[in-house]
Amino acid sequence: MIITNCRTGGSITGKVTGSGNRNLLAGGIIGDVGLAPGAGDSQNEKIVINNCYSTMKIELTNESSSQKRFITAGGVVGYYSNNKDSTEISNSVALNPVITVVKGGASDVHAHRVIGFRSGNGTMKNNYALSTMKVDENTISGRRSGRFRRCEHN
Repeated sequence: MIITNCRTGGSITGKVTGSGNRNLLAGGIIGDVGLAPGAGDSQNEKIVINNCYSTMKIELTNESSSQKRFITAGGVVGYYSNNKDSTEISNSVALNPVITVVKGGASDVHAHRVIGFRSGNGTMKNNYALSTMKVDENTISGRRSGRFRRCEHN
């Protein structure tokens, strides 16, 4: 799958209710790159995300206080787990003003500026995030001055 020269805006509001082990994955460009826990078999195909940006406001909520959940949100990618070395996320920018995850009873929650949760192989290069972005109501700014911070991991 190749996603290139794209942009997104607007908002994502996701809620998980009821019983059972349900996942909630959201990203400004794509929610799931690879295989989310409990999603079945993965083809582990090559994924390329290049020259993309998102201004999407992302808010996820687990409304159950007792159910096990996996909830993750990121400015570009929500969940990244891929075993192809050729997978690449590059030259992309998270301009999201807000990324929020309300945990509830969730046991595994992740929210980060570029990728909500990352495991596996692949390359991240030349990705940036807005330095004034709020992640779970905290402004996550870099040590460098300016409006953007380079992000090669999350």
